[in-house]
Amino acid sequence: MTAPAKITLATFKSFIRKNRDALQILVSSKFDGMTDGCEGTGQTDFSPALECDRKDEGYTKHTLEIAGVWLVGGGRDYFTAYNNNGFTGIEWSNCCGHGVIAIRPAPVARPALALFVAPVVEAWFPDFSVAAYLVEV
Repeated sequence: MTAPAKITLATFKSFIRKNRDALQILVSSKFDGMTDGCEGTGQTDFSPALECDRKDEGYTKHTLEIAGVWLVGGGRDYFTAYNNNGFTGIEWSNCCGHGVIAIRPAPVARPALALFVAPVVEAWFPDFSVAAYLVEV
């Protein structure tokens, strides 16, 4: 059995670049200067990833131009694959916070087979409606 590919900063940047318009973010903790440590944000749901207002080079190196992301660099950021509740992405963690940047895959269209099977089933069982059991996406 082969080990899964290691997720690196380059993988994280590539994921952001390829999915920029569909990105969702969940920041579960961030650095708080009042307590000199990471504190939970209380955020439980994903929200659209917004672009940072600040654009200077030193800042964007840490945020990758996404509000809520803060990477410390120097090999001190940890990345893991994330796949939960219909979201697929990358989880990051470091001394300044923890969060997930993800996308929600496009919904799969109704199976074409159901469209062909429905008339046959309804012919055999006149009181049964296949349409009532198909899930809209």
